[in-house]
Amino acid sequence: MKFTLRGASSAALLVGLAGFMPAWAQDTVATTDQPAEAAQPDSTSRVVITGSLIAGTPEDAALPVEVFTNEDLEEQGAPTALEFAKNLTISGFTQGEANFQGGSAPGAVSFNLRGIGAEKSLTLLNGRRVSTNVSFIPGAALARTELLKDGAAVTYGADAVGGVINFITRDEFVGLEANASYKYVDGSDGDYTASLLGGIGEGDINFLWSMEYEHRSPLTPDQRDWAITPYSTNLSPWSALSNIGVYTPRGALPGVITPTGPGGQFTTADEYGAALGAGIYDNALSVGSRLANCESIGGAWSNPAAPNAGFCRFGYFPFYNLVEEQDVYRAYGQVNATINDDMEFHMDAAYGQVRSATHVSPSLPTSRGPGMAQTGTELFIPRTNPFVGQFLADTGATLAPTASGFTIGGAASSLYRTFAFQGTTAFGDDTALNEYDYQGFRVSGGLKGRLGDWAGMASNINYDAGLTYNQTITRLTGPDMLGHRIQQALNGFGGPNCNAVDTDPNRLGTQNPAAAGQNGCQWFNPFLTSFQSNPALNLINPQSGSNRNLALPTGVSSWENSNELQRWLYDDRESETVATSLTLDLIFSGESGIDLPGGALAWAVGMQGRQLENRETIPSPFYNGSVPCQWPGQDPIPAGQLGFTGCENAGPFVFFDPEIPERVDQQQAALFGELQIPVLDNLNLSAAVRREEFSGGIGDTVYKVSGKWDVWGPLSLRGSYGTNYLAPPIGLQAGEVTNGVTNYALAGSQWLPSVTVTDDEIGPATATAWNAGVIWQSEGFAADHDLSIIIDYFNIETENEFRALATTNQILNAVYSTTDAFNACNHPLA
Repeated sequence: MKFTLRGASSAALLVGLAGFMPAWAQDTVATTDQPAEAAQPDSTSRVVITGSLIAGTPEDAALPVEVFTNEDLEEQGAPTALEFAKNLTISGFTQGEANFQGGSAPGAVSFNLRGIGAEKSLTLLNGRRVSTNVSFIPGAALARTELLKDGAAVTYGADAVGGVINFITRDEFVGLEANASYKYVDGSDGDYTASLLGGIGEGDINFLWSMEYEHRSPLTPDQRDWAITPYSTNLSPWSALSNIGVYTPRGALPGVITPTGPGGQFTTADEYGAALGAGIYDNALSVGSRLANCESIGGAWSNPAAPNAGFCRFGYFPFYNLVEEQDVYRAYGQVNATINDDMEFHMDAAYGQVRSATHVSPSLPTSRGPGMAQTGTELFIPRTNPFVGQFLADTGATLAPTASGFTIGGAASSLYRTFAFQGTTAFGDDTALNEYDYQGFRVSGGLKGRLGDWAGMASNINYDAGLTYNQTITRLTGPDMLGHRIQQALNGFGGPNCNAVDTDPNRLGTQNPAAAGQNGCQWFNPFLTSFQSNPALNLINPQSGSNRNLALPTGVSSWENSNELQRWLYDDRESETVATSLTLDLIFSGESGIDLPGGALAWAVGMQGRQLENRETIPSPFYNGSVPCQWPGQDPIPAGQLGFTGCENAGPFVFFDPEIPERVDQQQAALFGELQIPVLDNLNLSAAVRREEFSGGIGDTVYKVSGKWDVWGPLSLRGSYGTNYLAPPIGLQAGEVTNGVTNYALAGSQWLPSVTVTDDEIGPATATAWNAGVIWQSEGFAADHDLSIIIDYFNIETENEFRALATTNQILNAVYSTTDAFNACNHPLA
């Protein structure tokens, strides 16, 4: 047995992976229009069909396939996976770099061909399906990548509306190859990678394996000037919702809480007392100080010309990293074996893991308060809170002796963020953290060849049978604050070790003023005195109690809220989703025996069956629906009854709704066929049709025709026309009724029950696609040069996308003409 040790390479090359790909062996690719069985069995001439069931698809064929070899990418500077995905001329928005607003999974690169969504781009490994997330594609083992830039649902089934990416591994690698790379990035610790590739067997059996590790270092916004520019020149998002609040004084607490609002609803006054005068701006003795306080910590006043009516805008983009820290691990193994002259066996297994802890906004707005008022988003600060005294001194305000305290938030002033400019140290840093842990596993095996002499007249018919299993496990956390815990901390009963007896069961939360701030219970400071700086912008807060060396109020040890208290306010909102798919493919192909002027008519027929399942696990009772209201133990009152609080299934978070764990499955079965029609030596046509059925009685038939005409010498024309479809989301059933909660703008932004009904006649989303291309291939400007120019035009029109026909607020706007917060639609009996 021959064994060679190949030298390590310092070059890094990546195609379609999240991060790094070691340098490929110096393979060359010869694509051909010959049948697959005519190709030599080594990796330099292997034809893996992309876009056709019959023959190879070179770049100048009827189907627009682009091939990327290692040499091609080295000439482009060995792009990273994300760079490769983003720089494709047909690529739209591509996730994988950062986690702005929790919208993506850093390190988990997916392809968004045509910009119509990653769910409409199909990814293959050696011609078999993989998950949308390509994190476990074995970069070290790849030979080339083929990109089909045309819709291909007729060939591959659902998900191929925008195109197909087919990663192809080496066939007969023998030896050991080690690679490592380091990329210097100004402002971060850089990115580094390492991989090992091994292979044995030069006869009928070859075994190949690879292992890879990849690390990306975080890049914070303060390392790039454009990320932290002022509001006037910064296009990044800003919010009117911050913790420079407007506090409303409240009268005496009612002795008995009785709902007095329309339809028997509670109002804020019913629970916290009547409003006493106008709101008080935090630490704002004058208009000038409001502006100065806002700007000193990185805010922007919304209306400098009339600041009395304004608010301090909060720029949350600096709290998000430009690049998140990522660790990626991969392992891969495959076996190629020649069983006999008519049968080849292939089996591969791939595993990948991506781990990342991502920075997000310190806290979300309090869009759902813990009070009993159905329309309320307020939090209540009792006058006994030890930080109130300094707040009154800073604002020059007085509080009537009978006043109970303040409310903050709600429609009367501005919504409130518990943490904003100061970030939060709850997670050991200056912002909240989302954790992302993705694991992907795939195993695929198959036989291919020709039927052989035993089949008689059918001996030359080719077959390709395969079975592929994919599994992904995605664990996510996205912390949100629990409204009842914020309220408890404002009342002096915060923290995980608080031990106090509730003396008034008629009110929500712990009622025992004598025990507040004692026996492990902590007070929460909601005012500007509570933080020393804006850590994202490195700005000092001049109103900080510590920065001003103010004497501490009685009963507290710090102006700043402790890490322990901050962390207690959050629930991780952890979820784990396991998605599995099992796919069976069986294809027969051959020549018909009918000769046309351009050659023999070729055909292919096949079938595909798929079983998909998604299973979700949510351990937290606050997130999985076990706690339906803001307060644990609070009983939801049905809409329309006296005292309805609107908490019905709204859950305890200040922003997010509960997520009820689901387990859903879907079955798919398809029959398809294809013809290659060589009409003339210079005119080749193809036609294909596919019928696919989905569980729930849903089905569709799609077709495609394409052709290429060699017009003259180096000039050729090609084009295609066809229909595509996208499978209904797993678990979506015709006529299904879903109960939930929705924020109704016309009803005072209340969270009320909602019902969604799935259309009885729902079907697959469809798309019509066509393309036209011009190909020029000739000698180049020198004797040893080649010139190739390919221009393709694509048009894809999607219809019947899966979405709500109208939102609840659109329906309300069409029915009611008034914007009165207490109009008929606000009434629970309406």
